[in-house]
Amino acid sequence: MSITVDYFFNSDKNLTELALEFNLWVGSSLVPYQGDEGDYFGRFLGMELDLSTHDFENDGECNYEDFKYHLCLRTSFGIADLRIMQIPVMIFIAYCIYRRMELIGLLVFDGQIVLARYEERFNKQIDAPDLYDLEAGEFVDAPHYVDALLSRISKVFEPRGE
Repeated sequence: MSITVDYFFNSDKNLTELALEFNLWVGSSLVPYQGDEGDYFGRFLGMELDLSTHDFENDGECNYEDFKYHLCLRTSFGIADLRIMQIPVMIFIAYCIYRRMELIGLLVFDGQIVLARYEERFNKQIDAPDLYDLEAGEFVDAPHYVDALLSRISKVFEPRGE
């Protein structure tokens, strides 16, 4: 079984330009998957990282159609031991591309559960615009934000009492 953490966002750049800039700022090595310039793939911290356009349809709270690009961080069964860092890594990628590329979007767990809806808001504590999570009602900071988001997601998977 594979698990994905997905980030949906918009950019005025075409996919090739976006992948090149993404590689620069994130430190990844995305290249066209099997020569397909519509799908950029690489490994990042041992996990599969994929950047492409998408054709997902809106599903419940997941407003996929509002976004052009899809970034997917995937762990297969064979690398399941890396899942402990999968969500934090994607949070930090989202923060990095907000800071360096001014990209903001929707963070989703396994294509089904909205983890975060980001927007830019003025943060009085730093006296500057910052990345704000509408779902959590707070600015993205570490380690508090990461811990709080992981706590929220763990509650979704807790066994129900009988």
